[in-house]
Amino acid sequence: MLFRSITNQRAGRVSSLGLRTSMTNGMPLVLDVAADSPAARAGIAAGDLITGIGTQRILRMSLPDAQQLLAPAAGAVTLRVVSATATNTLELTPAPWPQPAIETAELFPNQIGYIKLNGLYTGSGRDIISRIRGWAESSCQGVVLDLRGAGGDDLDAVAQTASLFTTPGQFLFAYRDYHQQDLESRRAAGGGSIDLPVMVLIDRHTSDAAEVLAAALAGASRSILVMGEPSAGNFLLRERVPLRDAYLLIATRVLDTADGRRYSGQSGLAPTLAVEGRQRDTHDYEPPDDLLDRRTQLDIEERDRALRRRVRGDGTLERAIDILIGLKTLNKGSGQVFSPPSS
Repeated sequence: MLFRSITNQRAGRVSSLGLRTSMTNGMPLVLDVAADSPAARAGIAAGDLITGIGTQRILRMSLPDAQQLLAPAAGAVTLRVVSATATNTLELTPAPWPQPAIETAELFPNQIGYIKLNGLYTGSGRDIISRIRGWAESSCQGVVLDLRGAGGDDLDAVAQTASLFTTPGQFLFAYRDYHQQDLESRRAAGGGSIDLPVMVLIDRHTSDAAEVLAAALAGASRSILVMGEPSAGNFLLRERVPLRDAYLLIATRVLDTADGRRYSGQSGLAPTLAVEGRQRDTHDYEPPDDLLDRRTQLDIEERDRALRRRVRGDGTLERAIDILIGLKTLNKGSGQVFSPPSS
């Protein structure tokens, strides 16, 4: 039963309410609702705000934390939902429902692309690439790839996505057995890479294919900064070994990346910039209104205010946005987050 649950989760077949969410001002905003899903049957619609989950009132929260609360391990979940016409308290029971690979993808104010993945599932690579490449071909200033809570099992999607940020033909990752024999190896595909700074967000729930993607990007590109908490340490390394009346999940291979790092399942990917504990809390940086300021508000000030509202409640995302804005201010035309080491 446990192995079946892990397999279903990796493939995106999970107990779900059947809705996709974004965040606005620290609260979950419903983007869309799947037809005949538990959320649809309860009357939840796109545009509704979720202001409470269970006994927790939501004031400021990150999207990954909200998703964890919206996907209870068992039983029903109570939601307080504000629609255009009313506020309702609803009790919903999650049901098996295919989870989309992309939870949300949007271009933030100040031309920063944000994409939150639920997982790298079969066939998802093309859609992920299309979203990010579309931003790169516009006036996008940087990308936040949010892998917090993400999983999946499609290594093709991992390689396709990583190829966006690396040189064609560049080594990305390889699985090897304990005798150093290659079991599976991936290199970056052709098609052209993008030249933008990228923030990759991970946490302790980042696992499986999403974890492989984060490790591959961290090892292969100087345009990547990995932020957050150490990941789960799964990396799709384990296989089921049957016993007489049960089975074990045992790491039968290791993952090697372009920077020479080896992951054996004993620990996860350590972020380049750790954001843990109280650092994950939002930090208020909305300046108070100046009642004596009579000048007309500039467009850039309006965009900055809209951006702060959009990311409020998520300290890790706020820090990623701060870095991208700083790089834009410094006019980092190369797209590099790190400078190459001096010889």
